[in-house]
Amino acid sequence: MGHLDHYDSGLKKKKGGEWNNFFVVHGDVNVKRKGQRKPYGLLKPDRPTYDPFYYLEYDYKTHNFVPNSERDTSLQTKILHDINTLGLNYKPIIDYRREYLTPIIDDVSLGIMTLTKAKERLFKFYTAFEMSIQSLRLE
Repeated sequence: MGHLDHYDSGLKKKKGGEWNNFFVVHGDVNVKRKGQRKPYGLLKPDRPTYDPFYYLEYDYKTHNFVPNSERDTSLQTKILHDINTLGLNYKPIIDYRREYLTPIIDDVSLGIMTLTKAKERLFKFYTAFEMSIQSLRLE
């Protein structure tokens, strides 16, 4: 399902083979959404200063990432552009995230599983999980 894509396709000619301009994106997102659209680079996880909690919030009810409401409007607009360009809220990904995270978070909230065990069980959607745990106050 994943494509190795240029984060900034405008750099293909100058820096086409540089690893720090690649990322894995859902194939449909790459073909149908991202295309030649250029993200601002705010949500590039290998950036040394990247902190998802600074830029993002996660709505556990809808399983959508949204811009952090504590940021100014201009930055929120850029964050939303990157969320949309990178397909973080692409419907099939939302569904997949929901199906994966809901049982784990339910087990933690019901006391069936400790938070430590839940973290050991995770192998994807770490940021959404951490933000959900924090917003649901399950820490």
